[in-house]
Amino acid sequence: MATQIVIYYVLVEPLYQQMTLLNQSKLSKISKLIWKGYWMDHFSYSYIKKKYVYNKSHLHT
Repeated sequence: MATQIVIYYVLVEPLYQQMTLLNQSKLSKISKLIWKGYWMDHFSYSYIKKKYVYNKSHLHT
């Protein structure tokens, strides 16, 4: 576990920082799009699920 953390801080962290410095705007745009898409999917899924369950319960009565 400790070695993984060390590897992360020695190798991954500097690389990640370089990437973020280079693609700050690009990354933020992409991540925002992904985030938006995720939440839209999440909400539409829960909405459809609620609607479906609601319709099913009404069909039974």
